Amino acid sequence: MANIETGSGSTNISQAEQPIVCAADLGTSSLKAGLIDAGGTLLEWVRVPFNIENSKPLETWPPELWWNAFISALSSFSQPGKIAAVAISGNGPTVVPLDAEGRPLSEASLWINKRDKGISGEPSFFLPKVAWLAAHENEVFEKTDVFLGCPEYLAFRLTGEKTAFTPSGEFSPYIWDTAGINHYGFDSAKFPPLIKTGNLVGKVHAQAAGLSGLPAGTPVVATGADFLMSLLGTAVTLPGRTCDRTGTSEGINCCSNHKISHPRIRCLPHAVEGKYNIAGILSSTGRIFEWFRGFSNQKNRSYYEMLEEIQMVNPTPDLPYFFPSLHRGAVWEFSGGVFTGLEAHHGAAEMGRAVVSSIGFGIRDLIETIEGEGCVIDTLRVSGGQGRNSIWNQMKSDITGKSIEVPRIIDAELTGGAVAAFTYLKIEGSLTSVAEKIVKIDEKYEPDKKTHQIYSEEYEYYTFHCDRIIAALAEPSADTPF
Repeated sequence: MANIETGSGSTNISQAEQPIVCAADLGTSSLKAGLIDAGGTLLEWVRVPFNIENSKPLETWPPELWWNAFISALSSFSQPGKIAAVAISGNGPTVVPLDAEGRPLSEASLWINKRDKGISGEPSFFLPKVAWLAAHENEVFEKTDVFLGCPEYLAFRLTGEKTAFTPSGEFSPYIWDTAGINHYGFDSAKFPPLIKTGNLVGKVHAQAAGLSGLPAGTPVVATGADFLMSLLGTAVTLPGRTCDRTGTSEGINCCSNHKISHPRIRCLPHAVEGKYNIAGILSSTGRIFEWFRGFSNQKNRSYYEMLEEIQMVNPTPDLPYFFPSLHRGAVWEFSGGVFTGLEAHHGAAEMGRAVVSSIGFGIRDLIETIEGEGCVIDTLRVSGGQGRNSIWNQMKSDITGKSIEVPRIIDAELTGGAVAAFTYLKIEGSLTSVAEKIVKIDEKYEPDKKTHQIYSEEYEYYTFHCDRIIAALAEPSADTPF
């Protein structure tokens, strides 16, 4: 594994008196892992990129990549023998077919892979991928003893237990349940039992202990999908709290006591039983800024330096606007984008402000849509690398008019895994109470009233012209506004 990044917290692991857990998260391109104590301190941290050929599409790959990355991560920790429990989360829906000996029969089908064959009305995210395999690679399907998700595959390698993770019975149909399996016509024996978040999967067996450095008998605890762990890892477990999960894409995830139905909003059961995750997705926020960084020849400049220059642009009426997509569908995406209002005196800073503003406006649009359905959003708790940028946090607060809170551990999936592990270790009575105990907020940004007013005026102009562009595309005429 190349380009492994490591870091350590302010507390020496040998001096820590509280239990320590290892939380790991399998992303699309890398694994992150950390050692976290019961006080919410990140003692050690590592990111291990997966060894992927540049020409290879990120749709399928050998599950061994995850295992090798996890072993590399553990080898970077100073004292893996002090770990009291392990919790692994990851992307999904990703499917791994295993034979009766526990060996992968083919490459894992990643969540980003569009090869699926769903049945209308069936909510499972996983069964459509299995259905595609049954239809197009039947030999693999017939030889499959069991299907696992990606974090469950690593848990199996550690414990020998074949399971699937779910936060609650209400969430289970989105993974699989008896009714869904029967509707697809599958043998239920191919689908392992569901283990609830915070419960024991199994214990590290001797062979895995020898490979990993973990003590034999270390508990491995069930977690859930990465976005659910982010909710726990930001303590977004009470109505009004909202997680802004950033990265290549971005998700605004609000905790609610009630369900909603809206074409642009996804409503799923929450990581905490009885509550709901009301989510809006912006599929291209990080990708758009990285695209702008490249085409404006600023790859060698830091994000902070670029945003500092963008922030200095005087908000005059003649600034350009950027529309990343010429439609406002369920997912805000970068497709058919345009700049409008460009003038000869505009440079990279002005264009950058247009790009950054469009991202902020997309977030504000989602917030207003969610609030329009009766959900209260008091604060945004950020997760992901963008949360480390103080300029962007303040700009986001000014654009949306919401408080921005930055947790001490910015990789909320890891904190969420720790919440699950400490729930099993019984440091508190429930996922919610454990999250309240270990999630610490280190920074808070409040909107500046004057700047918020400026952005609000720009936002009204922006949404008006976005709608005009959409209308013009639907019925082109001589006065098309671009």
